[in-house]
Amino acid sequence: MLPPFLSYNRAMITSQLSSDILEEQFGPTAVNILHQDNTIRIIQTFVIKTGQVLELSLVRFLPEGVAAFSAVHQSVLSGDSMGKAFRAAGVEFRRETEFACHHNVPSALQRCFDSQEPATVSNVRILVGPDKVPYATIVESYTPITKWPHLFGDITPQAKTDLNLLAEHL
Repeated sequence: MLPPFLSYNRAMITSQLSSDILEEQFGPTAVNILHQDNTIRIIQTFVIKTGQVLELSLVRFLPEGVAAFSAVHQSVLSGDSMGKAFRAAGVEFRRETEFACHHNVPSALQRCFDSQEPATVSNVRILVGPDKVPYATIVESYTPITKWPHLFGDITPQAKTDLNLLAEHL
């Protein structure tokens, strides 16, 4: 088993779910799907008790992973959180983080977070199963009050584009 965080080729790999990090700080969370089709999913993670929005993310499903894990993918499409769906199915789940940094986000995201402060933004590739099949890429944005365990790297042009696309769906 990998340690909680393992640096690999300038990326960070972990089996810890983002919901694990959020729930340690804020209590139980749930996911609200704002948009979903065959290739993209836009989610909002919130605190169950208060409704406070903690995360807004744009997910791009990758065909190879969807085909290899179709039953789990159907659970995801039915509304389950990705990490929790793979964990419940007993399928290995890894987050390969390209960067995690503080960055200004579009005003639509600021309104959801009720803050104009820089948010924590990360870019993640989800690898599943023993062969670490790529399942999805995600640009994640977290409310400024979230304490992210490891910040490193800088936001990429693609992540900036994805944040704007995310904002358009809010």
